[in-house]
Amino acid sequence: MTFTGLGHVGMMIREIRPALDFYCGKLGFELVTDNHEAGGSGACYFIRKGGVTLELVADPGNPEPRDGVLNHISLFVEDIEAAWAELKAKGVVFETEDILFDPFLYERGERFIMFRGPNHERLQLEQIL
Repeated sequence: MTFTGLGHVGMMIREIRPALDFYCGKLGFELVTDNHEAGGSGACYFIRKGGVTLELVADPGNPEPRDGVLNHISLFVEDIEAAWAELKAKGVVFETEDILFDPFLYERGERFIMFRGPNHERLQLEQIL
């Protein structure tokens, strides 16, 4: 089996409107698919920006999302400084004051910073150096 990239990341969310406002309004994703009543009483929404696709799953019968193994979603960016500044200007709060450096994951390392979405989902901006 060969993987050629990330298909999508699915996330349980409490409410769709704040999630769509955050991902589409602040991060620039576009709504691709609006599948009401997917999986019973819930609904799922596929959003995309570039090569990144996220599935937002809302279940009104379960307003508190289940905890799972998803720790964070990493979003590659070409210019982490510009992306960080853009999101800060839109009111996004980051976990650290500064962009961090990890010299081990890639040949020349990476720069990254973590933040949270409206449902406390953990997100990461990542620039491979």
